Amino acid sequence: MIRTTPFTATRWSVLAGLAAVMLSSLPRYWIVRDETRVTLLMILLAAVSIALIVFWRMMQPSERSRCPSALKWLALCFAGGYLLMAVWQISQTEGIVWSLVASQGAALGLLLHAVSRLWRERR
Repeated sequence: MIRTTPFTATRWSVLAGLAAVMLSSLPRYWIVRDETRVTLLMILLAAVSIALIVFWRMMQPSERSRCPSALKWLALCFAGGYLLMAVWQISQTEGIVWSLVASQGAALGLLLHAVSRLWRERR
């Protein structure tokens, strides 16, 4: 069954995850002094934050009540993404570069979250 409501807890949590990925990517570019990417990330982060607020206000109360569990699952997926990226870096290099683990682990965690939530809703 396909939902007709465009503002769901899953979509909101994925958008919140996107904001978290942007935040966790900032140190990676800040360290190498890539001011162009840092500026672009900050502008996009502001836009995503505004979208999060607008989505929250337009969501039905029943969907809002599902957001805490979606955010808990997002945090669990982020932890899994960080762990997998740390293991990957250890197996491929001699050490861990924390800024890469932070940005790539968050991106992997968001991917895991989005795919798992969509699978859950399709069943």
